[in-house]
This record gives sequence, C-alpha cells and structure tokens, in this order.
Amino acid sequence: MPVMIDDERYAEISAALEGCGEVSVSFIQICFGTGMGAAVAIMQRMSEDGLLSERDMGEEERRSAESRRQALLCKAMEKRPSLLEFISEQTPELCLAAVKSDGMTLRFVRKQTKEICDAAVASNPEAAQFIGRPYEDDAEADEI
Repeated sequence: MPVMIDDERYAEISAALEGCGEVSVSFIQICFGTGMGAAVAIMQRMSEDGLLSERDMGEEERRSAESRRQALLCKAMEKRPSLLEFISEQTPELCLAAVKSDGMTLRFVRKQTKEICDAAVASNPEAAQFIGRPYEDDAEADEI
C-alpha cells in the first residue's frame, strides 16, 4: 500500500528542496526524518509535479545547490546528530553541527580536527574518549 503524504508536509519538504539540485530518497530521510516509504512517495510526487528536472546546471547554480544541500544536512545534524554515522561525505561543517548538538557523535567523525574535538568535549566531556590521537597545531587544522 502506498504511503500517503499530507499536502502541508509535502509543500514544506518540496519548498525546502527547491534549488537543491539532485536529491535522493536517503537525503530526504536524513534531512526531514521521514521513513523510506514517505521519502519515496515525496520523490514520486515531486517528479510528477516537475520539481525534479534533470537539467544541466551552470557552475554557479551547482555551487548554490550544493550550499543548500549542506545547509539542510547541517540542520538535520542539529536535530538528529547520530545520523552523522550514515553520511559518507562528511564535511567539517556537518561534523561540527553534529558534535555541538551531541558531543558523543564524535565517534562517527572520520576526520577529526581540533575545532571539532573541542566542540564535542564542550558539549559532553565524555566525548574525549573518542579523540583519536593528540592534535598538533590548531593553525593548520591538522586532522587527528
């Protein structure tokens, strides 16, 4: 049986995704906390409504779309930081948003920096147990 999405929720999600370029079912699940069935239904409806066009974007449009995607993911990390574990392309901004919300998500950060570790420990001192090795120089933002 197909999942039904109410019009208000659909409008909210489709408006948020406008200008994001390519999106996926998993992206919708992560950013909006939907189940797989709901995310598929949203993708199908957006496709039917012509909101998921596969047109070529210029460089400026691609940068803008990526920026919008990253902003949505950062908001998702603030609400559900443990989802960081499932983000394959972690950016420092995503990691920072996650650890500021829940320091213990430091265990999912693949490339730890001093700033990320400091934010994690400030959020929850017990996060220190997940620091991989001592950082060297803050100015160079070395990975740890």
